[in-house]
Amino acid sequence: MIRKKLLIDLVMTALILLSFAYQLTGNTVHELLGSGLFALFIVHNIALNRIWYATLTKGNYGTRRMTSVTVNGLLLATTLIMLVTGTLNSHLLAEALGAEGDVLPRE
Repeated sequence: MIRKKLLIDLVMTALILLSFAYQLTGNTVHELLGSGLFALFIVHNIALNRIWYATLTKGNYGTRRMTSVTVNGLLLATTLIMLVTGTLNSHLLAEALGAEGDVLPRE
């Protein structure tokens, strides 16, 4: 289990770093990397961290635990915002849906 989680974490880290190389990879590769990252994000949170989510309401909340939960919550919120805005700005998705000329969602 730990090896699977570590492997997924390493692949997600590599995908994030490759996504930062937008000028080198281009838009299509950037969006495909983001889609892969989104899929691994779902696996990471549902399959690997469901026990952590289940224990959020149990136990005492000291300073360290409160800080950890707050940081993780903010990271989750930031990731979800990036996923929504990335989906709205996706050129590949716009082409697939036939909304290529529609700039309203991208604004």
